[in-house]
Amino acid sequence: MGGKVYISADMEGVTGVVSIDDVLAGHLNYERFRHLMTQDVNSAIEGVLEAGASEVLVNDSHGGMTNILLEELHPSATLISGVNKPLYMMEGVDKSFECAMFIGYHSMVGGRGVLSHTFSGASCVLLNGRPTSEGEVNAMIAGAMGVPVTMVSGDQHAVSELKEVLGDLEGAVVKYAIDRSSARCIHPSLTKQIIKEAARRGYMKARSVKPYTARSPITLEFEFLQPSMAARAAYLPFVDQLDPRTVRVSAPDPISAWRLFWSALLLGRSVEGESY
Repeated sequence: MGGKVYISADMEGVTGVVSIDDVLAGHLNYERFRHLMTQDVNSAIEGVLEAGASEVLVNDSHGGMTNILLEELHPSATLISGVNKPLYMMEGVDKSFECAMFIGYHSMVGGRGVLSHTFSGASCVLLNGRPTSEGEVNAMIAGAMGVPVTMVSGDQHAVSELKEVLGDLEGAVVKYAIDRSSARCIHPSLTKQIIKEAARRGYMKARSVKPYTARSPITLEFEFLQPSMAARAAYLPFVDQLDPRTVRVSAPDPISAWRLFWSALLLGRSVEGESY
C-alpha cells in the first residue's frame, strides 16, 4: 500500500498569477485564479496517486486560506481550509507522511520573482543569520517531523531558491518571472503536465531524500516594514528588538522557533497600515 503525501498550497506561484489583483479576495482576477490554483493542486495529486500514494492531505496556505475550491478538488484528497492554524502553512503535517510538496510557492522578499515576499509585512527575514524564504521555513517545520520536501512548483526563482537549500528536489516551473509583477506564462494545459510529472518524480524519490534540518539553536530575525510593527512585537518577553525595525527570536528546536516567530509576527502585523 502506498504512503501519505502532504501538500502545502500557496497562490503567488500558481499558473498565470502575476498581479496582486490575482491573489486577493474581492480583487479583479481572484475568482479566476482560485480555479487555476485548484487545478495546479489537482495536477500534483494526480501525479502522486499515479506514483502509488494512497492518501493526500492539502493545506490551503494563502491569505485567508479559503482559496481552493473544494468542489473542484480531486476527491482522493482531503483539505484543511481556514486560518488560526498553529503551524499555519504546514498545519496537519506529522511523521506519518512520506513526503511534503509545495504548490504555488514564491521566492523570498527582495527578489525579482513574481510577488516575492517572505511572510507579509517584512523587508527581510533571516534564518540563522541568512536570508530565507517561506519555503525554507516550512521545509524546516516538515523536517522536524521527519518529513522530506521533494517537490515545489512556482516561477523559476521560487524553484531555484529552494533547490539551493534542499538540494535533491523536483521543480515544476510554471512561469518565468520578468519582474515582481510580470512573467512569461505557460498555458495551463501544459503546466498541468509539468506539475503532475514533477510530483510523480518527487513521490518516487521520497524514501531516498533526507528531511531538512536547521542548525540549533534556531534564530529567526524579522525586519518589519515599519518601526511601529517591531515596537509592538517587542511587547512579548521572548522577543529581542535589535533596531527600530528588526526583532529576533531563538529556540532550541524548529517548532518552538516557529511558534515564537509567528507570535511576534502576528502581533507586529496587527498595527494598522501593514503593507503586503
